[in-house]
Amino acid sequence: KQVQQSDLSDFDVVALMLDAVVLSDGLVATVALGINTDGQKHILGFRVGNSENQQVCEDLLGSLSRRGFKVPAARRLLAVLDGSLALKNALVSHFPSALIQRCLVHKERNLKGYLSKRHWPELNRLFARLRKSQGAESSKEAADAIAAFLADKNAQARNSFEEAGSELLTLARLEVSNELSVSLLSANCIENVFKNLRRHIGRVSRWRENTDQADRWLASGFILAAQGFHRIKGHKKLPQLIEALELNAHKTLSEEAA
Repeated sequence: KQVQQSDLSDFDVVALMLDAVVLSDGLVATVALGINTDGQKHILGFRVGNSENQQVCEDLLGSLSRRGFKVPAARRLLAVLDGSLALKNALVSHFPSALIQRCLVHKERNLKGYLSKRHWPELNRLFARLRKSQGAESSKEAADAIAAFLADKNAQARNSFEEAGSELLTLARLEVSNELSVSLLSANCIENVFKNLRRHIGRVSRWRENTDQADRWLASGFILAAQGFHRIKGHKKLPQLIEALELNAHKTLSEEAA
């Protein structure tokens, strides 16, 4: 009840992270973590299904809306995703104006799967440059350098990088301080929660899908993890992000009116 039914109407959201954690073969929990205007993290809710599919994601987001979760009308939502099409489709169906920032950690990890290990150090360097970039122009140059590096290495790696497109540069294009990059260019905030959760559920040897066992273990694990929550790194720069998201929303409304 504390995790899944609490009132969210007073949660002033700036960023939303969606990700999934595998409990066992055929049992996956999709989780939503929100970051408010003060930089505080909050586990908003979760759904347990047999995979990270769109229906489960939509059920999760629908439950958040029924509990009062909303994005201020004058502000766009920043959503950090790992590249899952199911998560993206569900998000866009509920929050069509959301700005999507693709997780750079997931994308770098994905690219390494296509490349020889001898290329990993250079890829690490190029992604570090992208993460440290300040503003749209600098981040575009860093992304172009990665594309050029991949051009003659592996066709699938190049296609994977190109597939992400401008969603890798969303935060930088908002022209906010790169002090926020460490927290909002990846899904590490929610991945760290999963690390704590795995320690909590590590001794569960059998998941009973026909009961609420998984829900109880997950809820208790998230409550314990939340006890160690701190405000995100770079939280003092959140007013810049809020202003940028509000300005972006204003531009969108003006363009729609025109």
